[in-house]
Amino acid sequence: MSVKVTRTLGSAALLVGGLLLLIWLGMVVYAVGDLAAQARAARGLASGGIGNVDTATVTTMLQRTRRDVVTLRQQAGWLVTNAARLRWLPKVGPLLGEGPALLELGDALTELGAMLWADARPSIERYQRGEPWQGLLPELLPAVGRDLQRKQALAARAQSAYADLDLAALPSSVEGYADLLGQALPYLADGLEIAGVAPTLLGFDAPRTYLVLALNEDELRPGGGFITGVGEVQVAEGDIVSMVFRDSYAVDDLSLPYPDPPEPLRFFMGLDLWGFRDSNWSPDFPTAARQAIALYRPGTRANLSGVVAVDQRGVQLLLDGLGTLTVAGVDGPVTSQTVIDYMRSAWAPEEGALDRAWWLQRKDFMGDLATAARAALFSGQADLVALGRGARAALEERHIQVFLADPVVSAVLARRGWDGSMSIPDGDVIALVEANVGYNKASASISRDLAYTIDLRSGNPRGEVELTYVNTARREQPCTPEIRYDADYALATQRCYWAYLRLLVPLGSGLVEVTPNPIPSRDILTGHAWAGDGQVSRELGLTAFSQALLLPTQSERQLRFTYSLPQWIVSRDEEGVYTYRLTIRKQAGLAELAGRVRLLLPENAVVLTNPAGCEFSGEGALTCTVQSSTDISVVVRYTILEAGK
Repeated sequence: MSVKVTRTLGSAALLVGGLLLLIWLGMVVYAVGDLAAQARAARGLASGGIGNVDTATVTTMLQRTRRDVVTLRQQAGWLVTNAARLRWLPKVGPLLGEGPALLELGDALTELGAMLWADARPSIERYQRGEPWQGLLPELLPAVGRDLQRKQALAARAQSAYADLDLAALPSSVEGYADLLGQALPYLADGLEIAGVAPTLLGFDAPRTYLVLALNEDELRPGGGFITGVGEVQVAEGDIVSMVFRDSYAVDDLSLPYPDPPEPLRFFMGLDLWGFRDSNWSPDFPTAARQAIALYRPGTRANLSGVVAVDQRGVQLLLDGLGTLTVAGVDGPVTSQTVIDYMRSAWAPEEGALDRAWWLQRKDFMGDLATAARAALFSGQADLVALGRGARAALEERHIQVFLADPVVSAVLARRGWDGSMSIPDGDVIALVEANVGYNKASASISRDLAYTIDLRSGNPRGEVELTYVNTARREQPCTPEIRYDADYALATQRCYWAYLRLLVPLGSGLVEVTPNPIPSRDILTGHAWAGDGQVSRELGLTAFSQALLLPTQSERQLRFTYSLPQWIVSRDEEGVYTYRLTIRKQAGLAELAGRVRLLLPENAVVLTNPAGCEFSGEGALTCTVQSSTDISVVVRYTILEAGK
């Protein structure tokens, strides 16, 4: 072969190679540019709401986005992997380092998104034509449940890729979206899991009946609040076919045997039988729900598939999504801002007449409110996104608690912390369980502060919990133990506070000292005297320290528990790093937890992780200010320097 021919072939090969390189580069650049364009388009579509979205546009957008991600993975996956090694470069290096995780996240999400949209599009289009959303469930749920294992695997891939991301390396312009995605991914995985059993829960195979407990946190109980009312809600084919609400007093059948009540209910309130309205004595909602089912005796036995408990704050959060309610017999709308005032005024007797007629109808408003809420839910006017957001907040703050017989959904609820279960976390734990035992609504006037000091300076940890209670009631009242109704509901909140307290701490803890708090017999309804020296028992796999409290109006009281702790609350790994974990559990029904945690660390301790809200206050003490509407977690990792180093 001549030199000329060789050069010609070489030039041709170089030209072809250059063209192929340009084509490859063009495909990659186009895919990146088109992805950016689809992201901008998605932002605009998301703001319009599902009822106004152009389904054809969404379909095209998802198809193009999926195609672009596949193109990038096939054509530039190797480049992304190698570029990740350039993390050391200034400015762009950190972002390049996240390339593999971003590509994996995009690949999983776009495939899953395309599948789910194909499932949902027919139902969405029917919804846009005016069909009620509940009528679409028979079509939508089986569609989402198709190829479920593949969808769950994609959701798991997306979660894993997101966990690998260093969010600090991403541009500030996407921080909000990244945070939102991180919050949504776990719910996506759980939603897919629930999708498989949702038809059963919603009564597509057979009608299902659920018990709804209406709780009043103004009369705080371990399970969230006094059970003031109860509803039977039957669901069939995704629709509520019947809904009956009753006064909780009306479901007892005293011709049947009842168990003995928990001893504090007998001691302070004089109860001889354990009735339905007092069934939520356990702070573990699955336990309380099973007890409620066992004591629910309305005359006709129902085959119950689950129990849902909702307090007043939970109703408010749900109404943020349901919007304005039109309630029978009420002039003007009822909203989340006015619903509590409505319930209190509807309960109150006309002209202050506390007679039998009032007693029989005083809780009828619960059925009226539930009927109005159902109408709003199925009207097509409810903001389903806001409703979901409110429901999520209510579940996380335990203003709504759910117990279901189905084991799959029960596992999801437990994993998310939505079942109200008293799970035992690793490490140290504090759970204050409070019960109003004074026949009034004084819990609404009580503020609480918790200060916890944990001494880790020796191999024998010691804890000290100081509780400060303030009765903010504005009226001076004598602490006369009595069963009395007031014509004005607000007056029932302006009373002395009789409370029975349980402080749940790690199993194996030993009570060293408790603030004496005796209550004389004249101040207890049953005429018993409370010695006030504290009691120790075992409950739910934890140690319980018990004490009682009588707090007059416009007064303050402090209670202190000092106790030893088991050594295992602090763990040590092979590298000599110590980890102390503390969980402070918020009781259902309470608005928030507030207080301080003070850690006394060993000499020469060096803190490796300093939790948010914590700072050193001298002498090896780490002090954390805590305030939350959900459970509080404090994790401190430290090591101990050897002397002379």
